[in-house]
Amino acid sequence: MSTLAAVLAVAAVLAGFRLASFLVSARARSLDDLERAAQLDPGDVALRLSAAEHWISAGHCDRARPHLEAVKRFSPASPFGVELGTRCRAGP
Repeated sequence: MSTLAAVLAVAAVLAGFRLASFLVSARARSLDDLERAAQLDPGDVALRLSAAEHWISAGHCDRARPHLEAVKRFSPASPFGVELGTRCRAGP
């Protein structure tokens, strides 16, 4: 019974971080807001892609790379991560 309680507690904490990340990203007004949201839910591939795309558009491939690496780790077959990575190598 205590194992189940521990698993449920961990799931609740993770869900809380995911919700917090969603709320921060939904109200994002800057790239720093997207960074905070990504820190709260590092496995959110869509959020990571969005942050990477914004950093690449702003000419900061160095800031986009950690997000692209996370996309590759969590969703290795993502064509969007590959495309963004290509833009970063060829672009800014």
